[in-house]
Amino acid sequence: MKSQQFDPFLSRRARDIRNGLSKALMQSLENHDAEHFRQEGKKFGAGGLAPAHRSYVRDRLKRYEEAFSEAQEHGFSDSFRQALILWDKRLFFEAHERLESTWQEVSGDDNAMAIKGLIKAAGVYVHMEGGHEEAAKTLAGKALTLLQEHGSSLSPPLDLRELFEKLKRQDPVPPQLLDHGQ
Repeated sequence: MKSQQFDPFLSRRARDIRNGLSKALMQSLENHDAEHFRQEGKKFGAGGLAPAHRSYVRDRLKRYEEAFSEAQEHGFSDSFRQALILWDKRLFFEAHERLESTWQEVSGDDNAMAIKGLIKAAGVYVHMEGGHEEAAKTLAGKALTLLQEHGSSLSPPLDLRELFEKLKRQDPVPPQLLDHGQ
């Protein structure tokens, strides 16, 4: 039954939940204060949510805590590194949103196009999560082109070879982008 699934592409309520939580996380990252997303989570946790929506909120808040703590622990205050943490926590919609901030701040056409490629790559995984295969396939081709042409301009530099291969195959398991051993 469609109403039992969490699909922000088909449900206004799901979209509002996803967007509200994501916006609060962006505020938390910008202000170095986790209370923004915690309060938003409490608002959605107040009741009346379908089980799939409750599950989504709980899962997101858990991963938000992990991502926020990692960003604070490493002193990552720039939106690009924060986006990479979000990516590695498989928070692709949120990574997409954080990369948008980066894209607006970068200088240089190559760097901007590389960030745009990562934004599209995050979108690929958002669509894959929702079972939107055709949209994912279309975005994967666009992301791959941008990243192959401009990815070497990213700073910090990223090894994108695994991402290239996964985008070509539409592998639903994304690569990690940060070296977590640092």
